[in-house]
Amino acid sequence: MPVDLPAGYAWRRATPADAEAIYALVSRCNTEVLGYADVTLNDIRDDLIEPGFDLETDSWLGFTPDGSLAGFAWAIGKGSGEQVDVDVITRDDQLASWLYDRVLARAAEIAHAGGHARYVVDKGIYRADTRASAAAEKHGFSPVTVFYRMRIDHGAVAVDPVPPQGLTVHNGPGDEGFRRTAHAVLNEAFKDHFGWAARTFEDWHQLLEQELTFDWSQLAVAELDSRPVAVLLTTDRYVEDENCGYVADIGVLAEARGRGIAKYLLRTAFAADIRAGRAGTILHVDSNNTTPALGLYESVGMRPVLVIDVWRRAVG
Repeated sequence: MPVDLPAGYAWRRATPADAEAIYALVSRCNTEVLGYADVTLNDIRDDLIEPGFDLETDSWLGFTPDGSLAGFAWAIGKGSGEQVDVDVITRDDQLASWLYDRVLARAAEIAHAGGHARYVVDKGIYRADTRASAAAEKHGFSPVTVFYRMRIDHGAVAVDPVPPQGLTVHNGPGDEGFRRTAHAVLNEAFKDHFGWAARTFEDWHQLLEQELTFDWSQLAVAELDSRPVAVLLTTDRYVEDENCGYVADIGVLAEARGRGIAKYLLRTAFAADIRAGRAGTILHVDSNNTTPALGLYESVGMRPVLVIDVWRRAVG
C-alpha cells in the first residue's frame, strides 16, 4: 500500500534554484552524524544537473507543516535501468517512509522502462549513521559492500615519480579523440567493478564539462608501448572544504596491471597536489574491488578516514 504523506506536510519537485536549501539540509544531517558537513554548495549544484537525472520525475522535496525543508530524495538509473541509485536524506522519521515509497516506486518505473523485471536499488550510508541504516533495513535494503574514503597528507616538497619502463602519460585538455580514448579505457578498466555502469561518451563528456570542480587538464591517459592502458581523472571536489585534491577515477586495463602503473599515476597526482598547495589527496575505494586497490592505496601512504556502506535492495 502506498505510504501517505504525513498530515500537514507538503512536497514538490526540486529545481536548480533549490541548491542552497538542499545544501543546508544535507549539511545539517551530515553534521549530526559526522560532526561536519561533508558537502559543498557546488556539490549540490552539480548533482542537480547531472545528465540522466530528471528533476521532474526523479526528485522529491518534503516540507513540514511550518514550511521548513525536512527531506530530499532522488533516484537515478544506471545502464539501461538494471541498477538504480537512490538517496533519502531526512532526520524526520514520518517523512522518511513516504520518501522511501517514492524512490522505490520510481526505481521500479526506471527498471521496467528498460525491460528489467529483475533489478537492484543501491543507497550509500555512512557507517556512523545508524538511524539511516535502520530506515534502509526497514525498507528491504541490506549491506552489500563497503567503500573507504582514503586520504594522504602531504609535506611541502613534491617528488616526481619515475614512470615504469615504456610508459608515457598524455595530459589534457586534449581533443575529442583524446577524450574518447580516455572514456573507452575507463569503461574497459572498470567493467567488472561493483556498481559500474558504462555511460555513453556524450553523457560522460557532458557530466565532466559541466562539473564545477573539474577542468579537462585534470584528465590523463597513460600509454604502454604506445597503447592506451590507463586513465587518471582528478578534480577539485575537496579543495573548498578540506584543501585536498581528489582522485575521482584511476583505471588500468587488465593486461597492464601489476607493472606499477596505478602507483605511478597516484604519485603524479600527489605531486601535482603538493605543487598546488593542497594539504592532501583523497579518493574512494570499494573494499570488494576486483583488483587489490585498497592495499595499493595503503602502500603509497593513504589511510581510511571514513567508512560508507552500500545498502542494496534486490527486486525480482
